[in-house]
Formats: sequence, C-alpha cells, structure tokens
Amino acid sequence: MLYENYGKTYLEFKTWHEHQQIRSTRSKYPGSADDGSILITSDIKCYQLQQGLTEPDRTRIRNTNIVISFNKEKGGMGEKGKTFYAEFVSLTNAEHAALVARVGEDGTKRCIEILDNYKGSTGRKYKSDYRTILNWVVQRYEEEKKRQAPKQSIRDEAYERSKRQADEILRKEGIVLDKS
Repeated sequence: MLYENYGKTYLEFKTWHEHQQIRSTRSKYPGSADDGSILITSDIKCYQLQQGLTEPDRTRIRNTNIVISFNKEKGGMGEKGKTFYAEFVSLTNAEHAALVARVGEDGTKRCIEILDNYKGSTGRKYKSDYRTILNWVVQRYEEEKKRQAPKQSIRDEAYERSKRQADEILRKEGIVLDKS
C-alpha cells in the first residue's frame, strides 16, 4: 500500500508482521492509519495513481519499482509538499522562491539543471536538494558565469576592432556611409 504522511511517501507491506520478527512495539515510521496519512494506492503497481498524471509522471512511475515521490501541483501539500523541477530535483515552493530571489529565474533553472545532471549521472541522493544547491551548486553556477563573461567581452572587443578597421579603410578610400 502506498501512502503519504505530511508530504513524505511511504510503502507499507500489509503482511510484514506475518513474515518478520517484530523487535519493537512501536514503529519509527508513521502508519497508513495515522493522523496526516493519505492513501495514494493500495495497488502495488500504482495503476490507480496514473489517472490524471502527465506523461513524464507516468513514465517515472513505470520506470521505478517503488514510487517514493511524484509530482504535485504547486502548493498542493503545503510547506512539506515538494514539486519536481527536474527528473531528480524537488523543492518546496518556498525554497524555489528563495532560490529565484537569490540567483534569478535563469540562474535557478541552471542550478536545478546542474544538480539534476549530477544526481542523474552519479546516483547521489541528498536529504535536501535546496541545501545542496546552496552548498555547492550556486558556487559552480557563479564560476560558470564568470568563465562565460570574458568570452563575451573578447567577442565585443574583436567586433569593435573590426569595425574601427573597416571604418578606417573606408575613410582612406573616401567612401562615406550614411549612418542615419
């Protein structure tokens, strides 16, 4: 049975106690009947889940054995609900807004892309994608911007130099261009 409790998704095996030795009378994870729990599906293949989801969400569900988390509408679960902004990166709405305020919309997209590519290629998992972005991804993004800035200024200088040379040749030849 797949269920959610305050924004975290859990999988419960109904016959677990029949096949395992129980060491503690109290579980360290919330149960499907606890306060705050919402049943997502009792079908282990998650077919019930797929109704109303977009194609990328259905693909992610089909390609995983156990669904840990899936895309929610923005603001759907409150502060603990997270939205997938890339295949491997999820943030709360507040975290996304704070990131946009810090590095801008384009910077936020690039930071998410950097982390998504890293997590996808290495298989790394983090407790908080937002904290990871603040910890090293923003620094990498800013270094990337600095490396690109000199390239742009070199292009601008080369353009200006070419333009001056062309103007000088035209002046020597007595050719006047109408600049209006």
